[in-house]
Amino acid sequence: MGNYNFEVVDSFVYIGSTITANNNISSEVRARLLKANRAYFGLSRAFRFRNLSIPTKLILYRTLILPVLTYASETWVLSKQNCELLAVFERRILRRSFGPVCEGGRFRSLHNHEVYERYREGGLVIWLARMRTTKPGKSSGAGCMPRGDEAEAEASDGLMAWTRTPAQ
Repeated sequence: MGNYNFEVVDSFVYIGSTITANNNISSEVRARLLKANRAYFGLSRAFRFRNLSIPTKLILYRTLILPVLTYASETWVLSKQNCELLAVFERRILRRSFGPVCEGGRFRSLHNHEVYERYREGGLVIWLARMRTTKPGKSSGAGCMPRGDEAEAEASDGLMAWTRTPAQ
């Protein structure tokens, strides 16, 4: 193009987001998970501190880790595998925030459904899907949301389970 030579590359980073030639979002999601993991481990002492209340730990998660993870997520079209990776990461942090439960004198980690019962905010994957909703009840087709009006999202252990609603 004129006096300019452009190099052809498979991927590049633009304003902090990885863009690939085939528009594969998996590499971007993994890069975001790595960065969010670094942010989490930078705060790991705070998450282990017993005198810090659970609501304060959740505020730390929402204000310092979640923005790192969801940067430029508006452009993501997530696969089920990417949704699972995001949900696993979120549950790990939430388990650390809530701590173990004591049953019969023995401590155990929270099960997935117990994590989301305590968190009560629907989970990261559901939040990402809601963030893309253009009108109440209508999907824009991005992210993990199904295309069309006939699908309805239900939360199941932090993942999206899709069911068809009957035609009216």
